[in-house]
Amino acid sequence: MPSVACLARFTLNAEQVEQAAQLLNQETQWRTWLEQIEVHGLSGFANQHIEQHGLPVPTDTVLSVKALNMRHKAIAQARYQAVSDLLAGYKNKVPLLALKGVALMPYVYEKPELRPMRDMDFLVPLTHLEQSVELIKECGFDMPAGYASCFTQGTHELPTATKKVNGFTCSVEIHKESIPRDVSGTLSYPTDAAAMQTVRWHDLELTCFEDVTMLHQVARHLEGLHPGNVMKLINMMDVVALAQVVNNNGRWPELALRYPHVLSTLECLHLITPLPEALQAKLNVKPLKKNMQGVGQIMKSFRTIVGADLSMLQRIKALLTPSDWWLHLHYNVSPHRSIWVVKFLRHPFRIMTWAAQRVYFGLAGSK
Repeated sequence: MPSVACLARFTLNAEQVEQAAQLLNQETQWRTWLEQIEVHGLSGFANQHIEQHGLPVPTDTVLSVKALNMRHKAIAQARYQAVSDLLAGYKNKVPLLALKGVALMPYVYEKPELRPMRDMDFLVPLTHLEQSVELIKECGFDMPAGYASCFTQGTHELPTATKKVNGFTCSVEIHKESIPRDVSGTLSYPTDAAAMQTVRWHDLELTCFEDVTMLHQVARHLEGLHPGNVMKLINMMDVVALAQVVNNNGRWPELALRYPHVLSTLECLHLITPLPEALQAKLNVKPLKKNMQGVGQIMKSFRTIVGADLSMLQRIKALLTPSDWWLHLHYNVSPHRSIWVVKFLRHPFRIMTWAAQRVYFGLAGSK
């Protein structure tokens, strides 16, 4: 919904406030709008922008947004306690590296409630994987004995561990690899201290990737498949915010050299919500020669498509013909370049690879 996407910014300038007001004035489906605000993790920013700029939102909807924001503030306090328990339990035993939201929230978001999370992700060295399972249980978390499905064997994280804190369920995923199996590349726990940095969340010190590597990792996460078949706008904001940090620190040339895929990802995100001017200048953003098909529409997960109540022909079509926008994003092709090779060679081959992976791990997991 454009009236939701227009709020996926850290700040709104005068032109963006006017645009948001126009879109909100045209909105009629406020229940759906509120649901989408929550789905995309934007209740904090919606509340902030409405308060700061007096955006035209019905009073009852404003109250609902405030309630969501208060709830996320309370959940953030519970997460803080859960992470505190986790760090205390792992201290001097197994190194933990914070990933995605749990690293980004204290680093680039001013308030914890501005960055909701489905779960908190931590990366551990492969050599400490078994010990991590024992430690997380000692920290009071419940972890299933195995994966929900044999086909999820071989994924990049262990089964989700959960713990009740202040009445909220806090979820933690321990990763053995920080890049999902459905995208290119690997990124394990670093052996070089220069690849890491420390960020503070109140009294807690979190180890995470240094800026350029972290941007690479969150961009790869964004380029893959997503739970619930939704690419959250808050995850897009993660990438944009980190790109601004990298640019402000004068490390853009390093980013372009080491991880050029991030540049094409940013170009694709610009088609949903315009990037900050500084990033547009770095990317030399130009208008597309023609409108792109399916902007913002991601490919559904392999499991969703295969398990859907569809004919075999419909399943094949869903697998082989996702939106052009998603193909540009996933295969790191600039929106200004052709994706002919992607459509007819790279994507069909990747589908076969995904199918082979799942069959292999499904057979291994069923033994």
